[in-house]
Amino acid sequence: STVVVVIITDEGDNSRRLSQGEEDPAPYLEAFNDFEQRIKVAVIGPAWDPEETDWICNSANATSWGTERLQRIATATGGFYANIEESAGAACKDSDFGEHLTDLGSLLGNLLTAFELASIPDDTTIQAFIDGQSIEQAELVNGEEGQPGATYDSGWSYDPSQNAVVFWGEEVPEYNDSVRIFYRPLSGKPRELPF
Repeated sequence: STVVVVIITDEGDNSRRLSQGEEDPAPYLEAFNDFEQRIKVAVIGPAWDPEETDWICNSANATSWGTERLQRIATATGGFYANIEESAGAACKDSDFGEHLTDLGSLLGNLLTAFELASIPDDTTIQAFIDGQSIEQAELVNGEEGQPGATYDSGWSYDPSQNAVVFWGEEVPEYNDSVRIFYRPLSGKPRELPF
């Protein structure tokens, strides 16, 4: 299973675990790795643009480094980062939380259908089981195999952009189902079954 951490703040991260001015969230990621649990971080936070190194809005006087910590951990874990404020001409206003909740709903919904793999697989060796039942590979319905926007009939597919096995149609697991995925790894973590 995957733990989803949701952070809503207008100040960024100021925890004392990292020294002030440090934007690298590696110590947080290492701490979560000790739990041997996948994690995704979803953040609705200060509107800092790291590429332009400028604030879109900053009514709470957040620090750039504290905000970049949150942006980097959201990216590193495959979560998302959304701005809590947006520009409204010369002023700032709260962003549309309906959109943020939709993004969060998509992230949570994806947890039921997409199962990230610990290693890069030889995708011809993937076998998927739900509660001990073998699941067949899904047939492509629309789009291009393995590309964003592709849809499939009932079964599973491999999505290289997420390095995940995605379940479709009637084969989407129910809450608390046992999902086991076996494959021959090409690279990544040690070879321990199941992968």
